[in-house]
Amino acid sequence: MATRFMLGLCAIVSTSLLGACSYGVRSNPVLWLTDARVTDQQAALQVEIENTSDSDLTLTSIEYELTYGPLPVADGTWAGSRPIASGETINLPLAIGFDTPPIDPMAPTVELRGQMTFDDQGQSGALALTEATFDVSAPARR
Repeated sequence: MATRFMLGLCAIVSTSLLGACSYGVRSNPVLWLTDARVTDQQAALQVEIENTSDSDLTLTSIEYELTYGPLPVADGTWAGSRPIASGETINLPLAIGFDTPPIDPMAPTVELRGQMTFDDQGQSGALALTEATFDVSAPARR
């Protein structure tokens, strides 16, 4: 009886593992700030986005909030269409004008947080990668 139970349990676990493997790697894309140049009125950012999933994606928007000094100085949306193949990294320059002047114009870092939106070329429905959040910082260069 115990042998029959163990065989049944092994069959269930094996079937579950095989089913899980068919979905592939579903990790979210990652965003980094590789450079941040700041003036009195704007930040010129170099952004890298790595597609760590096994699906080809198209970046369609980035909603962001930029903090320089103790408070946010800008928010907005980048909209476009940038394909990112599985395993690929793209570079995206962003020039963000400040909505309000920075309280500390000599702040040491720039922080960018928000959400990226994607079209997933490999999956649809609940399995599609459609969004990824980010919260990153970089030294501010003047």
